[in-house]
Amino acid sequence: MKILWHSSAPTTRTGYGIQTREIIRRLIKDGHEVAVATKHEYLRRDSWEGIEIFEGTDTYFVNQLIEREKFDIIFTFWDIWAIWGRRFYPKDRWIAYAPVNTEPLSPFYLEVLQNTATQVAMTRHGERILRESGFSPLYAPHGIDISIFKPEPEMGLRFRRNIGWADDNFVIGLVGLNYSDDVKGVIPLLLAFREFHMAHPEARLFLCTLANEREAVKTCINYHYIVKTLGLEGLVGWPDQLDYFLSRLSEEDLAAYYNGMDVFCLPTSGESFGLPILEAQACGVPVITTDAASGPELCRTGWLIDIDRIDDASWIPVGCWRFRPKPSAILRCLEVAYNAWKWSDYGKLRRLARERVLEYDWDSVWDTHWRPVWQALEAKYGKQA
Repeated sequence: MKILWHSSAPTTRTGYGIQTREIIRRLIKDGHEVAVATKHEYLRRDSWEGIEIFEGTDTYFVNQLIEREKFDIIFTFWDIWAIWGRRFYPKDRWIAYAPVNTEPLSPFYLEVLQNTATQVAMTRHGERILRESGFSPLYAPHGIDISIFKPEPEMGLRFRRNIGWADDNFVIGLVGLNYSDDVKGVIPLLLAFREFHMAHPEARLFLCTLANEREAVKTCINYHYIVKTLGLEGLVGWPDQLDYFLSRLSEEDLAAYYNGMDVFCLPTSGESFGLPILEAQACGVPVITTDAASGPELCRTGWLIDIDRIDDASWIPVGCWRFRPKPSAILRCLEVAYNAWKWSDYGKLRRLARERVLEYDWDSVWDTHWRPVWQALEAKYGKQA
């Protein structure tokens, strides 16, 4: 099948870029023909591993490309909001990977997806919401490379020492982008951590995100200033901010961060998938995350932050609910995790964390989920030319 893959370039070190890299490599190996279209600012042609990459594509150009190059399908691998203005691809050939992180599906998302031929859910939560909205989606989750994301205790100790923390500190960590609406829950985590540290002075918090100290990006929150106002300077660590801003951090860098954590905490308002939740567990780190969207599905070893679906509900402009956890609910989970770390066989919990996410290794995910998806798509849409 001839596929126009529309997403981040496989050379970018973002979640979608890494997933694109892994998927199109396997598509090529399985005999498909693939080109990549991105939506960066300037139109140009590039290549990667012999695969054509068209950067800066708009709807007009993509539609021309589909017809001229005789692609069987266009597969969009974006958040729905990112393709809102591009919802005029050929409906009979448009396959959409459909991230869902809300309850119910918003009318905004519904309008876009109604213009697609087939939808592919990335989580079972998303699959359920899509079915409740009248779709019949396929299902294929993200994957992780368990040869990179694995327990490396010595790597974790080096990471701690490099930022000046002791081997016996209790390190809480978060990996997530800095969005203006704080969807990852960094602010309630900081408030919870302030109370937690008063009871447990050995606690530290590592935030793998953009601190935005000088508001280099106006659409992001100045987390550095919040840390300062809460009196947490010296207790909160960050990755090198220039490297983070320039996307220089590698998967190996992330694996080192995870290995330096005792618990990974992502008090998100809702994840479409939540790749760091899996990566942390693959490194043997138990997880705290929210009891919403993909949280219960991906948190295989750890603790779920209770959500009150009335008191914690936020109605967002696209027309659906998200759930913002309270600092007090996060604090309760931190206490449970700390007690497990201090008084139980935490080594066993770490081993279980990795064992329970091995099914998300790329080879397993491809054979079990992605290859059947492509077989179904080829049977329905192949050989359009």
